[in-house]
Amino acid sequence: MNLKSVSFFAGALLAAQLLLFSVEVQAARTHTFSVQPQNQLVRPEKPAPRGDNSAINDRDKYLSEYTADQQGKTKEDTELTRRIRREIMRDKSLSIYAHNIKIITMHGQVTLKGPVRSAEEAKNIIKKAQEIAGASSVLNQIDIAAK
Repeated sequence: MNLKSVSFFAGALLAAQLLLFSVEVQAARTHTFSVQPQNQLVRPEKPAPRGDNSAINDRDKYLSEYTADQQGKTKEDTELTRRIRREIMRDKSLSIYAHNIKIITMHGQVTLKGPVRSAEEAKNIIKKAQEIAGASSVLNQIDIAAK
């Protein structure tokens, strides 16, 4: 095999990897796919005490799932997250679960994740986020936890 053939195959392999990565990122953003491949990369396990909502957090072990450490670092993303968090914390009618909802903002797209105590709480949080970020910029991944 000559150097030209090796370069061609290396380029084709790189292009295929980039294509698969972009499909995974797009799927994570739109959440149009719910089936995880058998060989999906997972985050390393951390020996941490399990809280009462740890089972809900198990979904975050997949790299395609947004987690708080992926929060955008731009001033705009940080400010958007801060404003949403402030409005949620001001509402004393919400449970501690609702006050602890994950707010992840990347490039102006807000993802709300975690458990709340009722559908009413979820609607309330989503409404606050949409009023601040815009209705089309909020992705709802809120779960209703059993009491």
